[in-house]
Amino acid sequence: MNVDDGRRAEVAENGTEREMDDLDAGNEISLEEVGKAVKKLKKGKSQGVDGIASEMLIYGGEIVVAWLTRACNVCLEEGRVSVDWMRAIMVPIYK
Repeated sequence: MNVDDGRRAEVAENGTEREMDDLDAGNEISLEEVGKAVKKLKKGKSQGVDGIASEMLIYGGEIVVAWLTRACNVCLEEGRVSVDWMRAIMVPIYK
């Protein structure tokens, strides 16, 4: 996962004033919340623009859950997320 392909993370502003006030109240995402969300991920799905497949998160164990929790909490604190998190590529498959 530590492949340097020359891309740089872009950060986008996100959130409203009300949401930012809620963050000041000390709300924090817990390890348990992220762990439950990771367990609900479906296997065998295409990876996103970030190149991370759901299996990488599922089988990454406690270290991946801890890192992901920290990343989400930093986004909450700063009120910004990576542009990659806001993009999705949807491709219709006709049957």
